[in-house]
Amino acid sequence: MKKLGLIGAGQLAYMICEAAKTWDVACICLDKSDAPAHRLCQDRIVGSTNDGTKYTELAKKSDVLTIEIEKIDLEALGDLNIIPNEQCLKILCNKYLQKEFLQENKIPSAPFFLVTSRSDLERNKDGSFVLKLASGGYDGRGVFTWPNSDLKDDFFHSQVYAEEKQEIAKELAMIVSRNAKGQIASFPATEMQMREDKQLDYLFSPAAIEETLNHQMQDICKNIVTKLNYQGVLAIEFFLTKSGELLVNEMAPRPHNSGHHTIEACESSQFDHVIASAFDWDLPSTKQNQAAAVLNLIGLSKEQCESLLEPEIRGAYLHYYHKAARPGRKVGHICFVAQRLEDAVENLKKVQERIKEYA
Repeated sequence: MKKLGLIGAGQLAYMICEAAKTWDVACICLDKSDAPAHRLCQDRIVGSTNDGTKYTELAKKSDVLTIEIEKIDLEALGDLNIIPNEQCLKILCNKYLQKEFLQENKIPSAPFFLVTSRSDLERNKDGSFVLKLASGGYDGRGVFTWPNSDLKDDFFHSQVYAEEKQEIAKELAMIVSRNAKGQIASFPATEMQMREDKQLDYLFSPAAIEETLNHQMQDICKNIVTKLNYQGVLAIEFFLTKSGELLVNEMAPRPHNSGHHTIEACESSQFDHVIASAFDWDLPSTKQNQAAAVLNLIGLSKEQCESLLEPEIRGAYLHYYHKAARPGRKVGHICFVAQRLEDAVENLKKVQERIKEYA
Protein backbone atom coordinates (compact mmCIF):
# COMPACT_ATOMS: atom_id res chain seq x y z
CA MET A 1 0.00 0.00 0.00
CA LYS A 2 1.31 3.43 -0.97
CA LYS A 3 1.58 6.03 1.79
CA LEU A 4 0.83 9.73 1.27
CA GLY A 5 2.10 12.21 3.85
CA LEU A 6 -0.05 15.32 4.27
CA ILE A 7 1.28 18.54 5.76
CA GLY A 8 -2.02 19.71 7.16
CA ALA A 9 -5.04 17.78 8.39
CA GLY A 10 -7.80 20.31 7.75
CA GLN A 11 -10.94 19.89 5.67
CA LEU A 12 -9.02 19.46 2.41
CA ALA A 13 -6.94 16.68 3.95
CA TYR A 14 -10.16 15.12 5.27
CA MET A 15 -11.50 14.89 1.72
CA ILE A 16 -8.15 13.63 0.42
CA CYS A 17 -8.32 10.86 3.02
CA GLU A 18 -11.83 9.97 1.84
CA ALA A 19 -10.63 9.73 -1.77
CA ALA A 20 -7.53 7.74 -0.79
CA LYS A 21 -9.66 4.83 0.39
CA THR A 22 -10.76 4.08 -3.18
CA TRP A 23 -7.13 4.15 -4.36
CA ASP A 24 -5.90 1.82 -1.58
CA VAL A 25 -3.61 4.59 -0.33
CA ALA A 26 -2.85 5.24 3.34
CA CYS A 27 -2.65 8.84 4.55
CA ILE A 28 -0.39 10.12 7.32
CA CYS A 29 -1.22 13.65 8.53
CA LEU A 30 0.75 16.32 10.35
CA ASP A 31 -1.31 18.90 12.21
CA LYS A 32 -2.62 19.93 15.61
CA SER A 33 -4.38 17.24 17.63
CA ASP A 34 -7.97 18.33 16.91
CA ALA A 35 -7.55 18.68 13.11
CA PRO A 36 -10.42 17.05 11.14
CA ALA A 37 -8.40 14.58 9.02
CA HIS A 38 -6.94 12.91 12.11
CA ARG A 39 -10.34 11.16 12.27
CA LEU A 40 -9.70 9.36 8.96
CA CYS A 41 -5.96 9.07 8.39
CA GLN A 42 -4.12 5.80 9.03
CA ASP A 43 -1.38 7.50 11.07
CA ARG A 44 -0.77 10.97 12.42
CA ILE A 45 1.91 13.26 13.75
CA VAL A 46 0.74 15.95 16.14
CA GLY A 47 2.37 19.33 15.67
CA SER A 48 2.22 22.59 13.75
CA THR A 49 2.12 22.53 9.96
CA ASN A 50 4.87 25.16 9.87
CA ASP A 51 7.16 23.23 12.23
CA GLY A 52 9.80 22.02 9.80
CA THR A 53 11.33 19.70 12.38
CA LYS A 54 8.30 17.43 11.93
CA TYR A 55 8.65 17.08 8.14
CA THR A 56 11.46 14.52 8.26
CA GLU A 57 9.44 12.39 10.68
CA LEU A 58 6.47 12.57 8.30
CA ALA A 59 8.67 11.75 5.29
CA LYS A 60 10.05 8.62 6.96
CA LYS A 61 6.51 7.26 7.21
CA SER A 62 5.48 8.24 3.66
CA ASP A 63 6.35 7.50 0.04
CA VAL A 64 5.65 11.09 -0.97
CA LEU A 65 4.51 14.28 0.76
CA THR A 66 2.02 16.94 -0.30
CA ILE A 67 0.37 19.96 1.31
CA GLU A 68 -3.18 21.04 1.99
CA ILE A 69 -2.22 24.42 3.41
CA GLU A 70 0.28 27.11 2.35
CA LYS A 71 1.33 27.94 5.92
CA ILE A 72 4.44 25.76 5.90
CA ASP A 73 8.17 26.09 6.55
CA LEU A 74 9.51 26.22 3.00
CA GLU A 75 13.12 26.40 4.15
CA ALA A 76 12.77 23.06 5.97
CA LEU A 77 11.69 21.08 2.90
CA GLY A 78 15.25 20.47 1.73
CA ASP A 79 15.52 17.30 -0.34
CA LEU A 80 12.24 15.80 0.85
CA ASN A 81 10.11 14.06 -1.77
CA ILE A 82 7.23 16.52 -1.93
CA ILE A 83 4.73 17.47 -4.60
CA PRO A 84 4.43 20.18 -5.72
CA ASN A 85 8.21 20.51 -5.47
CA GLU A 86 9.99 23.10 -3.35
CA GLN A 87 10.64 25.44 -6.28
CA CYS A 88 6.94 25.53 -7.22
CA LEU A 89 5.87 26.02 -3.62
CA LYS A 90 8.22 28.97 -3.11
CA ILE A 91 6.52 30.72 -6.03
CA LEU A 92 2.95 29.69 -5.34
CA CYS A 93 2.92 30.27 -1.59
CA ASN A 94 3.74 33.94 -2.19
CA LYS A 95 1.24 35.92 -4.24
CA TYR A 96 3.77 38.57 -5.23
CA LEU A 97 6.08 35.88 -6.63
CA GLN A 98 3.05 34.45 -8.44
CA LYS A 99 2.56 37.83 -10.12
CA GLU A 100 6.21 37.99 -11.11
CA PHE A 101 5.99 34.49 -12.59
CA LEU A 102 2.92 35.44 -14.62
CA GLN A 103 4.55 38.62 -15.86
CA GLU A 104 7.81 36.88 -16.82
CA ASN A 105 5.92 34.24 -18.78
CA LYS A 106 3.58 36.73 -20.49
CA ILE A 107 0.48 35.18 -18.92
CA PRO A 108 -2.35 37.76 -18.70
CA SER A 109 -2.83 39.25 -15.25
CA ALA A 110 -3.68 42.68 -13.82
CA PRO A 111 -0.79 45.20 -13.78
CA PHE A 112 0.87 45.40 -10.35
CA PHE A 113 3.72 46.92 -8.37
CA LEU A 114 5.43 46.26 -5.04
CA VAL A 115 4.41 48.58 -2.20
CA THR A 116 6.99 49.36 0.50
CA SER A 117 5.32 52.40 2.07
CA ARG A 118 2.24 54.59 1.91
CA SER A 119 4.17 57.03 -0.30
CA ASP A 120 4.38 54.41 -3.08
CA LEU A 121 0.60 54.66 -3.35
CA GLU A 122 0.34 58.39 -2.79
CA ARG A 123 2.61 58.94 -5.79
CA ASN A 124 -0.14 57.28 -7.85
CA LYS A 125 -2.81 59.77 -6.76
CA ASP A 126 -5.02 59.16 -9.77
CA GLY A 127 -5.00 55.40 -9.35
CA SER A 128 -7.55 53.08 -7.76
CA PHE A 129 -5.87 49.92 -6.51
CA VAL A 130 -6.46 46.64 -4.77
CA LEU A 131 -3.81 45.97 -2.11
CA LYS A 132 -2.88 42.38 -1.33
CA LEU A 133 -0.67 40.77 1.27
CA ALA A 134 1.85 38.50 -0.45
CA SER A 135 1.26 35.74 2.11
CA GLY A 136 -1.18 34.86 4.85
CA GLY A 137 -4.38 35.92 3.09
CA TYR A 138 -7.12 33.45 2.15
CA ASP A 139 -10.90 33.41 1.62
CA GLY A 140 -10.83 37.14 0.85
CA ARG A 141 -8.62 38.03 3.82
CA GLY A 142 -5.52 40.13 3.24
CA VAL A 143 -7.19 42.13 0.44
CA PHE A 144 -7.86 45.88 0.76
CA THR A 145 -8.85 48.75 -1.51
CA TRP A 146 -6.93 52.00 -1.98
CA PRO A 147 -7.53 54.83 -1.20
CA ASN A 148 -8.10 53.56 2.35
CA SER A 149 -7.60 55.84 5.35
CA ASP A 150 -7.98 52.93 7.81
CA LEU A 151 -4.65 51.33 6.88
CA LYS A 152 -1.99 51.92 9.52
CA ASP A 153 1.69 52.41 8.70
CA ASP A 154 2.61 49.02 10.18
CA PHE A 155 0.46 47.40 7.45
CA PHE A 156 3.28 48.18 5.05
CA HIS A 157 5.81 46.27 7.18
CA SER A 158 4.48 43.10 5.53
CA GLN A 159 5.16 42.36 1.88
CA VAL A 160 2.35 44.14 0.04
CA TYR A 161 1.64 44.69 -3.64
CA ALA A 162 -0.92 46.77 -5.51
CA GLU A 163 -2.97 45.75 -8.53
CA GLU A 164 -4.76 48.11 -10.84
CA LYS A 165 -8.47 47.80 -10.08
CA GLN A 166 -10.38 45.94 -12.79
CA GLU A 167 -13.98 46.21 -13.98
CA ILE A 168 -14.93 42.58 -13.37
CA ALA A 169 -17.82 40.86 -15.14
CA LYS A 170 -17.25 37.38 -13.69
CA GLU A 171 -14.95 35.62 -11.23
CA LEU A 172 -13.99 32.17 -12.48
CA ALA A 173 -11.77 29.29 -11.44
CA MET A 174 -10.37 26.10 -12.91
CA ILE A 175 -8.78 23.06 -11.28
CA VAL A 176 -5.90 21.53 -13.23
CA SER A 177 -3.64 18.58 -12.43
CA ARG A 178 -0.39 17.29 -13.88
CA ASN A 179 1.59 14.12 -13.16
CA ALA A 180 5.33 13.56 -13.50
CA LYS A 181 4.87 12.05 -16.96
CA GLY A 182 3.49 15.40 -18.13
CA GLN A 183 -0.13 14.27 -18.48
CA ILE A 184 -2.44 17.25 -17.84
CA ALA A 185 -6.13 17.23 -16.96
CA SER A 186 -8.49 20.11 -16.18
CA PHE A 187 -12.04 20.27 -14.87
CA PRO A 188 -14.72 22.48 -16.43
CA ALA A 189 -14.70 26.07 -15.20
CA THR A 190 -16.40 27.13 -11.97
CA GLU A 191 -18.07 30.51 -11.48
CA MET A 192 -18.23 32.42 -8.21
CA GLN A 193 -21.52 34.23 -7.66
CA MET A 194 -20.81 37.29 -5.50
CA ARG A 195 -23.16 39.25 -3.25
CA GLU A 196 -23.58 43.02 -3.52
CA ASP A 197 -21.03 43.42 -0.67
CA LYS A 198 -18.51 41.48 -2.85
CA GLN A 199 -18.52 38.47 -0.52
CA LEU A 200 -18.93 34.99 -2.00
CA ASP A 201 -22.56 33.89 -2.22
CA TYR A 202 -22.08 30.48 -3.85
CA LEU A 203 -20.14 28.67 -6.57
CA PHE A 204 -21.50 26.79 -9.56
CA SER A 205 -20.27 24.69 -12.44
CA PRO A 206 -20.23 24.62 -15.36
CA ALA A 207 -19.66 28.36 -15.50
CA ALA A 208 -22.03 30.45 -17.61
CA ILE A 209 -19.43 31.22 -20.27
CA GLU A 210 -18.88 30.47 -23.94
CA GLU A 211 -17.06 27.21 -24.70
CA THR A 212 -14.30 29.17 -26.40
CA LEU A 213 -13.59 30.92 -23.10
CA ASN A 214 -13.49 27.57 -21.30
CA HIS A 215 -10.89 26.40 -23.84
CA GLN A 216 -8.93 29.62 -23.33
CA MET A 217 -8.82 28.98 -19.60
CA GLN A 218 -7.67 25.40 -20.24
CA ASP A 219 -4.87 26.65 -22.48
CA ILE A 220 -3.69 29.12 -19.82
CA CYS A 221 -3.77 26.40 -17.15
CA LYS A 222 -1.78 24.04 -19.38
CA ASN A 223 0.78 26.78 -20.06
CA ILE A 224 1.18 27.54 -16.34
CA VAL A 225 1.70 23.95 -15.15
CA THR A 226 4.06 23.27 -18.05
CA LYS A 227 6.18 26.37 -17.40
CA LEU A 228 6.32 25.48 -13.70
CA ASN A 229 7.08 21.80 -14.44
CA TYR A 230 4.30 21.29 -11.94
CA GLN A 231 3.18 18.02 -10.36
CA GLY A 232 -0.01 17.88 -8.35
CA VAL A 233 -3.33 19.74 -8.27
CA LEU A 234 -3.37 23.49 -8.92
CA ALA A 235 -6.34 25.83 -8.49
CA ILE A 236 -6.28 28.92 -10.72
CA GLU A 237 -8.66 31.84 -10.18
CA PHE A 238 -9.50 34.18 -13.06
CA PHE A 239 -11.13 37.53 -13.63
CA LEU A 240 -13.22 38.03 -16.75
CA THR A 241 -13.29 41.79 -17.26
CA LYS A 242 -16.23 43.71 -18.66
CA SER A 243 -14.15 44.27 -21.80
CA GLY A 244 -13.89 40.49 -22.27
CA GLU A 245 -10.28 40.09 -21.14
CA LEU A 246 -9.36 36.95 -19.19
CA LEU A 247 -6.84 37.62 -16.38
CA VAL A 248 -5.25 35.21 -13.92
CA ASN A 249 -5.97 36.43 -10.40
CA GLU A 250 -4.39 33.99 -7.94
CA MET A 251 -3.22 30.36 -7.73
CA ALA A 252 -3.26 27.77 -4.95
CA PRO A 253 -0.97 24.69 -4.98
CA ARG A 254 -3.61 22.36 -3.57
CA PRO A 255 -7.28 21.42 -3.88
CA HIS A 256 -9.63 24.37 -3.62
CA ASN A 257 -13.15 25.33 -2.63
CA SER A 258 -13.94 25.93 -6.32
CA GLY A 259 -13.44 22.20 -6.97
CA HIS A 260 -15.50 20.67 -4.16
CA HIS A 261 -18.41 19.94 -6.52
CA THR A 262 -16.21 17.49 -8.45
CA ILE A 263 -16.85 14.84 -5.77
CA GLU A 264 -20.51 14.48 -6.80
CA ALA A 265 -20.70 16.08 -10.25
CA CYS A 266 -17.70 14.63 -12.11
CA GLU A 267 -16.37 11.19 -13.01
CA SER A 268 -13.44 11.84 -10.67
CA SER A 269 -12.81 14.51 -8.05
CA GLN A 270 -10.00 16.99 -7.51
CA PHE A 271 -9.04 14.82 -4.53
CA ASP A 272 -8.68 11.76 -6.76
CA HIS A 273 -6.26 13.85 -8.81
CA VAL A 274 -4.21 14.65 -5.70
CA ILE A 275 -3.67 10.91 -5.25
CA ALA A 276 -3.08 10.07 -8.92
CA SER A 277 -0.67 12.94 -9.56
CA ALA A 278 1.26 12.29 -6.35
CA PHE A 279 2.12 8.74 -7.40
CA ASP A 280 2.42 9.54 -11.11
CA TRP A 281 -0.56 7.37 -12.01
CA ASP A 282 -2.74 8.07 -15.03
CA LEU A 283 -5.10 10.95 -14.36
CA PRO A 284 -8.76 9.89 -14.35
CA SER A 285 -11.53 11.46 -16.43
CA THR A 286 -12.62 14.98 -15.45
CA LYS A 287 -15.90 14.79 -17.37
CA GLN A 288 -18.75 16.55 -15.60
CA ASN A 289 -22.02 14.61 -15.71
CA GLN A 290 -24.26 16.95 -13.70
CA ALA A 291 -24.53 20.65 -13.02
CA ALA A 292 -23.58 21.62 -9.50
CA ALA A 293 -23.76 24.49 -7.03
CA VAL A 294 -21.82 24.68 -3.75
CA LEU A 295 -22.84 26.58 -0.63
CA ASN A 296 -20.30 27.18 2.14
CA LEU A 297 -21.56 26.72 5.69
CA ILE A 298 -20.20 29.42 7.98
CA GLY A 299 -20.26 29.44 11.79
CA LEU A 300 -22.91 26.71 12.18
CA SER A 301 -22.91 23.81 14.61
CA LYS A 302 -23.02 20.20 13.44
CA GLU A 303 -26.68 19.98 14.46
CA GLN A 304 -27.54 23.12 12.52
CA CYS A 305 -25.73 21.85 9.41
CA GLU A 306 -27.57 18.53 9.54
CA SER A 307 -30.94 20.24 10.04
CA LEU A 308 -30.67 22.18 6.77
CA LEU A 309 -31.55 19.35 4.42
CA GLU A 310 -35.16 18.22 4.23
CA PRO A 311 -36.45 15.24 2.20
CA GLU A 312 -37.91 17.46 -0.53
CA ILE A 313 -34.42 18.74 -1.44
CA ARG A 314 -32.95 16.15 -3.77
CA GLY A 315 -29.39 15.92 -4.99
CA ALA A 316 -27.95 17.64 -1.91
CA TYR A 317 -24.76 16.35 -0.28
CA LEU A 318 -23.61 17.67 3.07
CA HIS A 319 -19.88 17.70 3.85
CA TYR A 320 -19.30 18.54 7.51
CA TYR A 321 -15.66 19.24 8.43
CA HIS A 322 -15.81 18.33 12.14
CA LYS A 323 -14.60 21.78 13.18
CA ALA A 324 -15.86 23.65 16.24
CA ALA A 325 -18.29 26.38 15.24
CA ARG A 326 -17.34 30.01 15.68
CA PRO A 327 -18.39 33.20 13.86
CA GLY A 328 -16.88 33.46 10.39
CA ARG A 329 -15.44 29.93 10.40
CA LYS A 330 -16.18 27.63 7.47
CA VAL A 331 -17.40 24.37 8.98
CA GLY A 332 -18.68 22.56 5.90
CA HIS A 333 -20.35 22.82 2.52
CA ILE A 334 -23.35 21.45 0.68
CA CYS A 335 -23.11 20.41 -2.95
CA PHE A 336 -26.36 20.51 -4.93
CA VAL A 337 -26.42 18.55 -8.19
CA ALA A 338 -29.04 18.33 -10.93
CA GLN A 339 -29.26 17.91 -14.67
CA ARG A 340 -30.16 21.61 -14.94
CA LEU A 341 -28.11 24.22 -13.11
CA GLU A 342 -31.29 26.19 -12.41
CA ASP A 343 -32.62 23.31 -10.31
CA ALA A 344 -29.40 22.98 -8.31
CA VAL A 345 -29.38 26.72 -7.60
CA GLU A 346 -33.06 26.70 -6.65
CA ASN A 347 -32.39 24.06 -3.98
CA LEU A 348 -29.35 26.00 -2.78
CA LYS A 349 -31.51 29.12 -2.36
CA LYS A 350 -34.00 27.15 -0.25
CA VAL A 351 -31.20 26.18 2.13
CA GLN A 352 -29.88 29.74 2.24
CA GLU A 353 -33.29 30.84 3.51
CA ARG A 354 -33.14 28.23 6.26
CA ILE A 355 -29.70 29.41 7.32
CA LYS A 356 -31.12 32.90 7.92
CA GLU A 357 -33.12 31.43 10.80
CA TYR A 358 -29.84 30.84 12.66
CA ALA A 359 -28.56 34.39 12.19
